[in-house]
Amino acid sequence: MKRILLLFTIGLIGLQSCNNAQGAEKKTEVASTTYYLVRHAEKDLNDPNTANPQLTPEGVVRAMNYAEYFKDKGIDAVYSTDYIRTQETARPTAEMAGVPVLSYDPNSGKIDGIPMGQNVLIVGHSNTIPQLANSLAEVNTYTELDEATEYGTMFIITRNEDGTIQHRVEKND
Repeated sequence: MKRILLLFTIGLIGLQSCNNAQGAEKKTEVASTTYYLVRHAEKDLNDPNTANPQLTPEGVVRAMNYAEYFKDKGIDAVYSTDYIRTQETARPTAEMAGVPVLSYDPNSGKIDGIPMGQNVLIVGHSNTIPQLANSLAEVNTYTELDEATEYGTMFIITRNEDGTIQHRVEKND
């Protein structure tokens, strides 16, 4: 009987230690915000006089592929410039996530008011997305994308509540 009581006591102490370790682990989790920055998908260049073209059929497919990519990313917000091609690129992901497409000024080099803990898609342009990625990552690493050919580059920046930042580039061609 004493042996059973001893084993039971040891088991309870071990269980309590596991619970304390799990509690400590939860307390040390750091909140983070992840920004996914992409250039708009392929735009229609058939009319050189059109300053605000829509997407090509290939661009529509790319926009749908982005929505599929982001399906399991827990997107909380989608931002886009006010151009047709950026809105059309952002819309499938926003619809999939059940959020509106919010506008931002691509020339400001920043987007204010994004709370910590969000997963955010930002759609912009070949010259503004690398600039915004540099700003968010606090680096001067990223350069303009090739206007004619580079559509599948995604900048991923994670800013942690503790001040640390991770950044990387993925190709989604």
